[in-house]
Amino acid sequence: MNYEDSNIFDNIITNENSLTELFRNFLRFKVFREAFVDLIAHNNIDKSEVFHNFFQTQFYTEKNGIPDLVLSSENYEYVFEIKVHNTELTNNQPLGYLDYLRSIDKPKKGLFLIAPENYIYKNVFFDRLVGNINDPDNVKVEFISWQNIMKLISDNELDETSPLFSEYLYYLNYWFKTIEIDKFNLNIMFSKDFPDSINKVCELIDRIADSLKSVSAIKKSNEGFLGEYGYYIKDINNYELFYGIWFPYWKSTGNPITICIKSENVDKIERFENVCIDLNLPKPITSDNLNDWLCTYIARDIIEQKNCDIIIADKMKEIKQRMK
Repeated sequence: MNYEDSNIFDNIITNENSLTELFRNFLRFKVFREAFVDLIAHNNIDKSEVFHNFFQTQFYTEKNGIPDLVLSSENYEYVFEIKVHNTELTNNQPLGYLDYLRSIDKPKKGLFLIAPENYIYKNVFFDRLVGNINDPDNVKVEFISWQNIMKLISDNELDETSPLFSEYLYYLNYWFKTIEIDKFNLNIMFSKDFPDSINKVCELIDRIADSLKSVSAIKKSNEGFLGEYGYYIKDINNYELFYGIWFPYWKSTGNPITICIKSENVDKIERFENVCIDLNLPKPITSDNLNDWLCTYIARDIIEQKNCDIIIADKMKEIKQRMK
């Protein structure tokens, strides 16, 4: 079952440099570029006169390092250090960039850190500037989170009007998603009972498979961890059955063991629904995130019984027989 959403940037944007280049490329779009200029300049420069070629990546300063991104014109110079992971700062960052900005004579200058909201070296970046930057330097210093940049896209509804920005926002959300584990989940995670229960469910699924091998040609799923664990029963009569753990289904419904069918034959789908009713299985459901699979599940009262493997195997055999 392919339940993952794919994205046009998958396997292309893989590191800090490629994500920075992608960001610069998106700045060629006027609405996004002007929103970003407003964010960094607070309306102190004419955004309509900022063009895409004013932005340069991997800018060479000769003696003061190579900033990830620079916005440069006759009247302003803005230097950006960009982080997409919790990578450490070099010994030269950000004081080398500060020395570079001091060396040029422009009325507007800025030094920015663009990083995830929870970047662990954020304070180090700004602590290094304390005592080293003075009013006469005329250098504005500011932190911009990637979440701020994502907000520019959504606030301007770019993701709603452009499929390209929709893909970009989805990818940024995926890349910079903050994962917080609450106390309840920590208690589960640090318990020997949780992996033991997963192991027991997998053993149950394998035991059912042993019972089914005599009546059906079954194939074990080869999906990776946290994808699925179960078996496929393929039939020449235009349908395919799966039973086992489908982790996205488990997460969305709370039911660990599912029985699913996929078919383009309407009669097969209706027959599966009727068989589920006859076998006292919950009414099958389908939705967009189930990728056209119609799913029922094994209820808790069945799994609680000592001979649940036999009960489930008998139901699977009956489904297989009735689907002919």
